[in-house]
Amino acid sequence: MPTLTATEKMRLWREQNPEKARALNKAQYLANREKMSKQKKRWKAEHPERTKELNNASYHRTKGRSAIVKKAYLKTDRGKAINCAKESRRRERLAQVDVGDDLSLEYAEILRYDPCSYCGDAGKIAIDHIDPLNGGGDGSWTNLTAACKKCNTSKRDKTLLGWLR
Repeated sequence: MPTLTATEKMRLWREQNPEKARALNKAQYLANREKMSKQKKRWKAEHPERTKELNNASYHRTKGRSAIVKKAYLKTDRGKAINCAKESRRRERLAQVDVGDDLSLEYAEILRYDPCSYCGDAGKIAIDHIDPLNGGGDGSWTNLTAACKKCNTSKRDKTLLGWLR
């Protein structure tokens, strides 16, 4: 039987003991995190073409799995909550338009201390556009009302009559 080099012995051991090898790698990384990170950055800088090939191969190898994982995550309670918050921030960003005159601003400030116009809840109040902005509504005081977060989120971009049905 031929004599194996130390590198070959280590490779053979890693193939036979993948869990132990993984644990060993992790322990070594945690003990030498900064040093290994610098080595990795230096290697990437010295081998940009190979880095690009590896990144491309990794992307194509995992792109189907990441979509499946994301879809499954969005079905969990945490995923739903995060997605809802993300959509809420997007809608708020889109809704930041000129509210019109000073009267509208004063009226909106007064409404912040009123209970919800739809359910009467006095919790966290938002200003709702009765006729949504993307449906042709404007920022005048006659189109503003107080709404709790639950009602405002439920109503979304529907008109008042469309939401009440």
